[in-house]
Amino acid sequence: MKKKIAQIIETFKYYKKIKDSNLGRDYGWYIECNNQIIAEIEQITEEYYRNSYSIKNIHNDYIKKVINQDFWSKNYDKFYYINRKFTNYKTDEVLGPAIIDNPNINHGIILQYRLLHVMENKKNYIEKIISLLVWLIPSKVKK
Repeated sequence: MKKKIAQIIETFKYYKKIKDSNLGRDYGWYIECNNQIIAEIEQITEEYYRNSYSIKNIHNDYIKKVINQDFWSKNYDKFYYINRKFTNYKTDEVLGPAIIDNPNINHGIILQYRLLHVMENKKNYIEKIISLLVWLIPSKVKK
C-alpha cells in the first residue's frame, strides 16, 4: 500500500511541476527534424495566445538553414518539439512558427508559436489517479 501511495504522490508532483513551469514553457524546447535535434528555443515573451522564442543553440549542419526564414516556412510540418525538462513529451501539434526579423536578438529572428506547451492527456491522468486510489480502498468497501 505504501508503494501505491508513493505512486500517487509522484504523479501529483509531476503534474504540479508541469503546471508550475507554465506548462513547460519556462524550460524551453528542442526542435527535432529528421530524428535529429537541430536547435533549442527559449521563450522571451509571453502573450495571451502567442509566445515568442529566440533560437539558442543550433546544430552545425543547420546553422545556415535555421537563420533563413524560408527554411521555417517550408519545413514547419516536419518539426517536433521536445520540452527540455520533460523530455518524454514530444509534440508537433503547434501553430507556427510565425517568423519575425529582429536584429537585436541571437541569430536575428524570433519564432512565435501558439499552443506550444506540455499538455498530458487529462483523461489518462485522471484514470491513472483513480486506478491508484482504488488500491487504497479496503477490500470490504470495494464490494
